[in-house]
Amino acid sequence: MEAFKKYNLSYFANVVIDDVLIIYYNKLENGAEIKIYNEMSKSPYRNYISRELPEGENVLYFMIIDNELTIKKLYAELQQEDWAASYRLVSYASSDYPGYWYIKIYHHDANWRHMLEHLKSMQHLNQSILLGKDPATCDVIIPGTDQNAMVRKLKKLYKPVSFKRFG
Repeated sequence: MEAFKKYNLSYFANVVIDDVLIIYYNKLENGAEIKIYNEMSKSPYRNYISRELPEGENVLYFMIIDNELTIKKLYAELQQEDWAASYRLVSYASSDYPGYWYIKIYHHDANWRHMLEHLKSMQHLNQSILLGKDPATCDVIIPGTDQNAMVRKLKKLYKPVSFKRFG
């Protein structure tokens, strides 16, 4: 967070408290941050709180979005930190917000394979069906260029059941 302050960058810190997703953000300054907040805060599953991250919270991941030059400088600096090997740092261009880049900081084991095994273990399952765009790893292929597009497509394909017609 000191590096974020050094570059005067905003962040979204995703935390789960009692099975509720809380997203702390310190400020919204660039167009992408404002659009992300305006779009995502409508969800009943995301609870945004405008304040600094309270000390001692167990953060799932940090997300920073800003211009390419700033993000690349910060990313290079973060990779040199002593703690960097203990985390998974990801940086990439935003497909939803042209001209902007992300940095996301996760636990080093945060990936879909670990999560799938964890979910299967929690539910005592031996099998799973993985939907995605990669034929090498997915059971059901859903074409798309990014995860957000995939989620939107899945939402359209699998609408909730309406019980009104049964009443």
